[in-house]
Amino acid sequence: MKSFIKKLLMFFGVFTGLLLVFLFCWFQYYSFPPPNVSNSISFNAKALYIKNKFSKENVDILAIGSSMSLNNINSNVIAKTYGNQQYLNASSWGLNMEETFNLLKIYSKKYHPETVVISSNFGDFQASYQTIKFNYTEEYLLGNNLIKYLKNSNLSQLILDSRLLGLYKNSNTMYQSLKFDTYGGVNYPLSNFQINDKRWKGEKLINEEIDLIQYTYLDSISKLCSSNSMKLIFVQSPFREMYYSKLSKQELAILNNHTSKIENILLDNDAIFVNSLDKTWQESLFVDYNHLNEKGSRLYTEFFLKNLKPTNIKLTAE
Repeated sequence: MKSFIKKLLMFFGVFTGLLLVFLFCWFQYYSFPPPNVSNSISFNAKALYIKNKFSKENVDILAIGSSMSLNNINSNVIAKTYGNQQYLNASSWGLNMEETFNLLKIYSKKYHPETVVISSNFGDFQASYQTIKFNYTEEYLLGNNLIKYLKNSNLSQLILDSRLLGLYKNSNTMYQSLKFDTYGGVNYPLSNFQINDKRWKGEKLINEEIDLIQYTYLDSISKLCSSNSMKLIFVQSPFREMYYSKLSKQELAILNNHTSKIENILLDNDAIFVNSLDKTWQESLFVDYNHLNEKGSRLYTEFFLKNLKPTNIKLTAE
């Protein structure tokens, strides 16, 4: 019996050793794994970036939301306009208003921003397709209890996310790019980008079902900002010219109704609304029907900053 137990212990010892060697080699080859706080590699990678790379105690300008904020807001324009002001882009793929609200509660507690910027589009008001553990996210970003974090980790998810992050963090020529700039943004290059024909064509708005409770969460976002002395700037992100021009009357009515609801909610809470659909956005500025390339993001960011009245924003351009 003792011999059997000894052999069993030796087996588990060898197995554990081999597993540790495998994990070490895997993580060295691909990437250090991001925290397992969601089933979204973009969300997990952004949490890792902020925890390890962004050491600022306070943030003056916080961009938050979906890829409409991650990819369409240009960090260099923000930094150039507001000089030494601290800026962080905390956005990740696919966040709707509910998820943005829950995330904003965490970041407002951590960074106390003066201004919150959300670049958004129609799809951000749909039901979530992600699973995010906001309590684990808050513990990871605000706390230092590594043992508790590891206890809640999923090894298979860590291995998968390590591989995906390794593939996406060094290239910005694909939609899945997680090559964050100094401020956490990702802008797509003008050339050599791998454009997908289906994404370029885009979804029909009549096929995208709005989740009405997302308007309630936008109201909660604006109230949270107002009650914490944060100025909210909400920008309706553009569509490429040929996509927008071919919208049916029904789709335009749906979009206009959506925009009116947003504007009314924001005005009721002393927030700022900028509608980029008031102008035409050329095809050459996009990588699909609503994601901008670097030039497009620069022009878009300059556009909505110019539409802010000086009395409506706490920051003073240098």
